[in-house]
Amino acid sequence: MSVIPPDNPLSYVGKEPVARDYIRRTDPTPQDFSSFDIGDTWINIASGNAFKLVSKASGVATWSEITPAGAAGVITINTIAPDGAGDFTLTAGAGITVTPGVNQVTIAATASAVTLQGDVGGMQTDAAGNFRLLGTNTTGSGITINSGAASPIVEWAMASPYSQADFSFQSAAGGSLYTHRTAAFFNVAGSAARNFIEVGGAASDDPYTEYAVGGANNYATGIDNSDLDAYKLTTNTGPTDPSSGTELWKMTQTGARTMAQQPSFIASLSANALNVTGDGSVYTLVADNELADRGSDYDNATGIFTAPVTGLYFFTVTFECSQVAVTHTGCTIRLQTTPRRWLSNTHNPGAIIDGSGLTISNSWMIPLSATDTVTVELDITGGALVVDVQGDIGGPTTTQTYFAGHLIA
Repeated sequence: MSVIPPDNPLSYVGKEPVARDYIRRTDPTPQDFSSFDIGDTWINIASGNAFKLVSKASGVATWSEITPAGAAGVITINTIAPDGAGDFTLTAGAGITVTPGVNQVTIAATASAVTLQGDVGGMQTDAAGNFRLLGTNTTGSGITINSGAASPIVEWAMASPYSQADFSFQSAAGGSLYTHRTAAFFNVAGSAARNFIEVGGAASDDPYTEYAVGGANNYATGIDNSDLDAYKLTTNTGPTDPSSGTELWKMTQTGARTMAQQPSFIASLSANALNVTGDGSVYTLVADNELADRGSDYDNATGIFTAPVTGLYFFTVTFECSQVAVTHTGCTIRLQTTPRRWLSNTHNPGAIIDGSGLTISNSWMIPLSATDTVTVELDITGGALVVDVQGDIGGPTTTQTYFAGHLIA
């Protein structure tokens, strides 16, 4: 450390003054300015206090008390207040206290609030001492860190007109990936990472996450608080949530899962179809009593199912026939699709009839492309055109002949 008498300053014409250190046995006064330059340090070796000259305005020296580098204790700087450009100047009556031992910064002021002001806004303390954001339409808003809880909590408060208290990470620049990450990189037992979303109780709305692509449907996944806390996936053309969107997938608290929009149907023949085959005539089943049709892909007026998406489908059909005779020697069920025909043959049905009754069924698992169609056909050969296909008995209460199918994957 250099020790230079105050009456011999290192100032020369044409050169900027160099900050210097001075050793004294007393503290500086406002009158100690004439031989000193901004940035000079005054060290009182009697008390151990140190001071730095920060202003010589109007012929008055302003010395800021500091603690020598590396020393433990408290550093106090007179209050710093920003001007309109966001620059800080010194005032009296309050200040900023830095406690190195606990990594703590304390801001005290004689005014009712402390303001940290930058070029594009700032923060100011409210009545409770919490910092709130300053700027257009954000007065009274801000971030509070509550360290008194079992785990520290960061609370986001938003004043009107932002009544939903939105908290956004966003950028005006495009072409970049923006990641919201929760990470625990410690490879030890008990180290975990999670996102936790919670509402207050049964009277609250839903806890959920929503996904959206501009101009397309929104999707939400979370708990429907109005439906026995079922976990759901929903969609909508705009904002959606588990309780108000169109339900796509649902799991109850017991683990039962349903897909309300999964393509699937079942329909029965409501009335007997008389004398439709037996001589080789082809009968096309039109199961007109639609018992279920998720996705509205089955037409009960024509008996045609149209695949809504490309995938693997399962179909099953049962025919309940009457007036089958021993002379009828052949039977074929056809699943007729756009790309191909799927056959199921029964040889010599007349040998297995019960009286004149015959029940025949078959199932298929087949690939379909979107817009492919599916119908079912039956023909019995070897005899007369006398075979009937039986419809529902007792109205719709007993089903005999039916056609069903669904998307598997």
